[in-house]
Amino acid sequence: MHSENEPDTQDKTGRKESAIDFVPNLNEGLAYLLKAPAHIRRMTDPVVRIKHFFQFRLERLILRGAVARLLVIVIALALVAVAGGLLAYRFTGAFESPESSVWWAFLRITDPGYLGDDEGIWLRVISVVMTLCGLVLLIGALIAIMTQWLNQTIQQLEQGLTPIIMKNHILILGWNSRTAALVEQLLSSEGRVRRFLDTFGARGLKIVILAEEIGPVLIQELKDRLGSLWRPRQIILRSGSPLRLEHLERVDYRHAAAVVLPSEKFGERTGADEGIIKTLMTAGSAPVGPLPLMVAEMVDPDHIHAGMKAYPGPAEIIAKGLLSSRILVQTARFPGLSHVVEDLFDQEGIQIFLHEAHQHIDLPLSRLLDCFDAAIPIGIIRGSPGIFKPLLSGSDSLQPGDRVAVIGNSYESSRPLKKVAVENSKAIESPPVPVQSIPRRMLIIGWNSTMPSLLAECDCYPQQFAEIDVASIKPLAERENLLRRKGIHLAQVKIRQLEYDFTARSELDQLRPQDYDIIMLVANDWLANADGADARSLLGFLMLTEVLEEARKKPNIIVEAMVEASAGLFAAPGVELLVTPKLQSHMLAQVALRRELNTVFEHLFGVGGAELRLRPAGVLAETTTDFHKLQRQVAAAGEIALGIFHADGTMALNPDKKKPLKLESADRIIVLSAGTTDSQVS
Repeated sequence: MHSENEPDTQDKTGRKESAIDFVPNLNEGLAYLLKAPAHIRRMTDPVVRIKHFFQFRLERLILRGAVARLLVIVIALALVAVAGGLLAYRFTGAFESPESSVWWAFLRITDPGYLGDDEGIWLRVISVVMTLCGLVLLIGALIAIMTQWLNQTIQQLEQGLTPIIMKNHILILGWNSRTAALVEQLLSSEGRVRRFLDTFGARGLKIVILAEEIGPVLIQELKDRLGSLWRPRQIILRSGSPLRLEHLERVDYRHAAAVVLPSEKFGERTGADEGIIKTLMTAGSAPVGPLPLMVAEMVDPDHIHAGMKAYPGPAEIIAKGLLSSRILVQTARFPGLSHVVEDLFDQEGIQIFLHEAHQHIDLPLSRLLDCFDAAIPIGIIRGSPGIFKPLLSGSDSLQPGDRVAVIGNSYESSRPLKKVAVENSKAIESPPVPVQSIPRRMLIIGWNSTMPSLLAECDCYPQQFAEIDVASIKPLAERENLLRRKGIHLAQVKIRQLEYDFTARSELDQLRPQDYDIIMLVANDWLANADGADARSLLGFLMLTEVLEEARKKPNIIVEAMVEASAGLFAAPGVELLVTPKLQSHMLAQVALRRELNTVFEHLFGVGGAELRLRPAGVLAETTTDFHKLQRQVAAAGEIALGIFHADGTMALNPDKKKPLKLESADRIIVLSAGTTDSQVS
């Protein structure tokens, strides 16, 4: 049963009819409306519908923008002026025509100073009303509209949606935890930036960042990181996605000198390289014009060839996982090497420079050591974009167009000499034959996406790693599946996967870390952010040091950190720290400024190339008088001496070659080796 006031009815088919359905009989319809609720009757009232119609039209007009709102105010002022003028003309008799009364009303609306000129009670009342309406409409509403319009305009500009017109700028696509460090690296490379600008004929360095969403938090992060380097006119931010061509055109990517494409945000492992590939294809779909240099970073080395095919322009693609994993493994093989790597990737330390040595064409590469008095040549780059040939590569000679890669303190001081001094050739004492390494046990604590590359790198050195245990809270099945998907088959070194939570003291005791020779604490990138990863690593580090307090033999500890600010928290004797994101940012920045450096970095830190080593000084300490003589002695064994790592922990890369050198047998020589032999380095 339906109540008497219920608006719905039901036909024979069971379908309910609402109040707005067709009513065949007019009398029944009128009776139905009289019984309907009040809101139903209002819907059918013509006056209400007309009122709502004008309200809707006024709303649509006001929402069009500031100009439409100003038009509404002008119309309201005109209506008030006409109404007030006609009232004054009708009831005061002080005006000869309606036009003069309307003008009188308009003057009172726009200028309150006319109030004292009016006489008569009615004229003054109307004048006061006109003046109040003018204050509300002309001043109040006008200021409100202009203020709102200005705020909206500033907000739109802050969102970075307007396109830029620029040439020879460096474009960074995407924002992650390393973007601010990347910008700092670019701004700090003053000499290299200057030469970069000279190449393109640009006046000053401009950096454009395309982020999905920009705001005060992002800008403040840049300010905090850059400090005195922050210049708003030099750094431009725009909102958008690198996956969309219209957003790339917003930052004028086709006229950029170099485009830097970092990998995923921290903790986003799924689809990281897929986004990089799509961005490369999107940027390469430009219909006309040359494409800029693209410096991209990928997590999986297997995707590099696909990335090269995706972008038809010049490109340098860096394998993020290979760089960090190889540096970590080399540090495990040669304790103390992290300090050498840190100095090479520090803007204020030793750097790698490229020079053209036209005056030394046809000179054997073995003689290049004598062509530089304040730098150390490590090889040449031949061709374009370039193939790196180390000085260890045999009896080759310098050809036209070759660029010499050197390690030096500055670009100017590392220039080659105009003439090579001819020295009397005499017998050079070679270093002793390296002693074969003693295999050691290593414990890797933690898990991240670069572990397949790291374990594969460890498997290449069975002479130095007897057993490797990997302990993480990550389920064993997930780790095994990842290794299988990556095609990693570990056969040379015995590697065990253990499921332990290293932040739990009881489980850490079960691992017995004191029984290992090396302990590597890697960052867990499956956490929410980089700071959270370092916080977990720090907790495990403190518990680890507590367990090792009473150990008779302390293992070598290597810590991987994600945030540079966390580096000081891991400071302890015998602990080596590597902030791998800092190394990656440095590499991206340097390759963007000088493309050929990617070839050098790949050879130094890539699989199968030369490698940095620490050689015991041994008997060389008794015969070496200066670093130049030490270089010639080491070169006789097919290696390049880069510096000295003293027994007290101090290090000297590229020391003064002519200064007397006091070398002790406990010191170690920093060399660049072909990587074919292993040595005892502990």
